[in-house]
Amino acid sequence: VGWTIHRKRAWAALMSGAHYDYIDFSINIYLEAGTPESGRNIRTWMKHLSEFVHSLDLARARPLRGIVQSQPQHTCECTFGVENEDFCIYLADQREIGEPDAGKPIAGRVTALVPKGSYRVACYSPVTGVYSPAVTLSSAGALDLEVPSFVHDIAIRITKA
Repeated sequence: VGWTIHRKRAWAALMSGAHYDYIDFSINIYLEAGTPESGRNIRTWMKHLSEFVHSLDLARARPLRGIVQSQPQHTCECTFGVENEDFCIYLADQREIGEPDAGKPIAGRVTALVPKGSYRVACYSPVTGVYSPAVTLSSAGALDLEVPSFVHDIAIRITKA
């Protein structure tokens, strides 16, 4: 659970243009590579985040405000990317441990204000590091997207076609 919280915090920080400093407490004397469990979880998840972020044009990317007009219930969002070209919407379950239904699957719709044009849209799993198959959609100024069911967090990549 703690590593999931750190994954969500790291994604939210980077998708907001901030710095995130995480200390991996699984590193100990004679255990510099961490534990097998930390390797399968937090270390792998941070690798996915790094690969995702470095797939962006970081010299031009910025936090993008006002793009998301609606989103699934119980989510917070951060949008980062290159204005008018490459939009990355990160959605995270905002429910805290102990709240009813925390960690239960979330699904719904996202409305994203993007300029008129054709876009490739895919979802990315911060857990698996895998994109869904991309679809091409046309925007008349907004895209109404059905978000697949996810647990804890998902990223949506919208790229000008």
